[in-house]
Amino acid sequence: RDAAQFRLVSEVEELNTSLAALKEKLLEAEQSLRNLEDTRMHLEKDLAVKTNSLFIDRQKCMAHRARYP
Repeated sequence: RDAAQFRLVSEVEELNTSLAALKEKLLEAEQSLRNLEDTRMHLEKDLAVKTNSLFIDRQKCMAHRARYP
């Protein structure tokens, strides 16, 4: 073995280490994305419920409330 081969082996080890770190970061990013998507779905459901509640209040209840001062 000569110096060039040692450097190449060292570089391959560095690349493998970097690759493993990047794969782990990718897994973390994918999990974060799933968490964000779950949060978004929850917020969208809450918004739909609140929008429906406002509709019911304005369209169905407001007329009854207007009669009773």
